[in-house]
Amino acid sequence: MKTPQVGLRCGSVMESLGSCKLAPLCLVLLGGFYLLGGCAQKVARVEIRSVPQYAEVYRRDGTRLGQCPVQLNYSLNDADRTRGYVTPNDLMIRWHSGAATWLRDWKVRILGSDMIDIVTVERPKNVPGAQADLEYAMQVDAEKRASAERQAAEEESSDESSNSEDSDSDSNHDGAVSSDDQSTNQDTNSDSGSNGDFGGRDDSGGSSFGANMNWAGVRQVQRACDSAFLSSEDEDACLVAVKAAAYNPARAIKACDQAFLGSRQTLSCIRYAGTSVVDPSNAIKACDDAFLGAERTLTCVRSVRYKDFDMTPAIKACDDAFLGDNQRRCVVLDGRAQVDPTSIIKTCAERHSGVDALGCIGRLIR
Repeated sequence: MKTPQVGLRCGSVMESLGSCKLAPLCLVLLGGFYLLGGCAQKVARVEIRSVPQYAEVYRRDGTRLGQCPVQLNYSLNDADRTRGYVTPNDLMIRWHSGAATWLRDWKVRILGSDMIDIVTVERPKNVPGAQADLEYAMQVDAEKRASAERQAAEEESSDESSNSEDSDSDSNHDGAVSSDDQSTNQDTNSDSGSNGDFGGRDDSGGSSFGANMNWAGVRQVQRACDSAFLSSEDEDACLVAVKAAAYNPARAIKACDQAFLGSRQTLSCIRYAGTSVVDPSNAIKACDDAFLGAERTLTCVRSVRYKDFDMTPAIKACDDAFLGDNQRRCVVLDGRAQVDPTSIIKTCAERHSGVDALGCIGRLIR
């Protein structure tokens, strides 16, 4: 599995050639750019994963590099680039029980400046303590989930407190606008797709949160929040919940509105959506289709957060494979996955049933 990473892509230089009117001259300049090493990849990147998860990675000299999954960078020379891979020094992978294995004579593929190689190391099967390592991985997972839930609860509390303070501040100012606010409004209103400060309802009134959206569809998101809630307070809370989203959250807001009847559950869903790495709209719909009851549906929505892949197929696989509480447990296990677990769920469901199938999923998901 290759995980895309953010970085400069040399392909963008090639793309610019198509718009160059003096193509021969552009080719000469571009050739010089490559000869000077402008696009020569400097490092190869790799992520080391372990099964079970959370093994420690060490160099031969005993230096600890971290707990799996660990990302490492290796400098490249011309010989590495020619053969397409680098051969790093040996590494030791050690699990919580003390079981260990070595990565020897291994390779890191040079996949491109925006890609990362994946190396998965399995625990040696003939060494005692396998159950202890599996239980340790489950314990770490539980601690991480609890920490994420506490953080989400703190963010919700902070958002509500901030919303209340902003409302008090607006009423105390009696509509007065400082020179800084006027300057900010002039800057944001100069954008054709913007409608004042992010979170501002419009020039007719309402709260303004003072941070501009980082995408063009301001009005689209405002309309989605306005359609989802009756009270202006909930609408403003909706806008605050998605202000840091890495995608346009309008579809996710609508999906939450369709999945839940009460404003509290809808707002909780939107807050989860606001912390998602990718647009969770389809996954939220899949949760709504799979579960009856707001709490179970929210548990499902919570599991799609922080993922850089679409969880929809995995949720549907759980829905097809299990009934009742096992279905919910399957989706909770999905939340542990670092890569799409759909094939694991289907394979385990074909070979086992009930609790045995869930145990299979828990062992294989990473």
